[in-house]
Amino acid sequence: MNKNPSPDRIKMFLAALLILGLAGCNSRLHIGSRALDLDFGPGQTPHPTYTSRPTYTLRPTYTPRPTYTPKPTFTFLPMPGAAFQTISAPGEGEISQFATSSEASSHYSQTGDSALQALGPPDTAECGDLSSSWASRSSTGKDWLLLTYDQPVIPTRIVIYQTYHPGAVTLVELVDKAGDLITVCERAPVIISQCYYLLEIPIINVYKPVNSIRVTIDQSNHNGWNGIDAVKLIGRLK
Repeated sequence: MNKNPSPDRIKMFLAALLILGLAGCNSRLHIGSRALDLDFGPGQTPHPTYTSRPTYTLRPTYTPRPTYTPKPTFTFLPMPGAAFQTISAPGEGEISQFATSSEASSHYSQTGDSALQALGPPDTAECGDLSSSWASRSSTGKDWLLLTYDQPVIPTRIVIYQTYHPGAVTLVELVDKAGDLITVCERAPVIISQCYYLLEIPIINVYKPVNSIRVTIDQSNHNGWNGIDAVKLIGRLK
């Protein structure tokens, strides 16, 4: 028996393979004792693999840099006595004196920068953040310095020796023997470029003796401590 397929059968087999391929079929072919699995035509198109959306890290929120007020440029002077800021000597019948006791709402330390540094004549040789002048605890708030003098006088002038960041003095009051306060100067704080600086306050219309001065400073718009080295009281005995 002839086991070779005839040409007609081969043609029929190839035609069948073509039809199966167009249909996209799978088939098993037996050749002798062997079986072969055949895939015909295009297989199923696999589903596309999607890449997950990336996770974005939020940008940090930046705090804007603060705007700083530039420090004033100071004209540095030696101990007071420059020609443009000379304090005249006491007139006839006047005496001048410096404080012999003091206290303050606060001070930067118990020794240097304390209220004790405002006693007696000025001893700070130059403008600067020096411990030989009184400085309050904070450089941004309001504070006061109270000075007392040995001799009660009818006041005619006050001179405040400022050694650092002058211009913060906003209120100057006299204290009479009864403890009453008399305002002799009240103004807004200013930044003064000249340092060392002498604030001279003429006094009129005060006819009773006083022996204490209270100086109030407001440093809220300044760039540092307002140093006060001494406060001179000038007046008449009667």
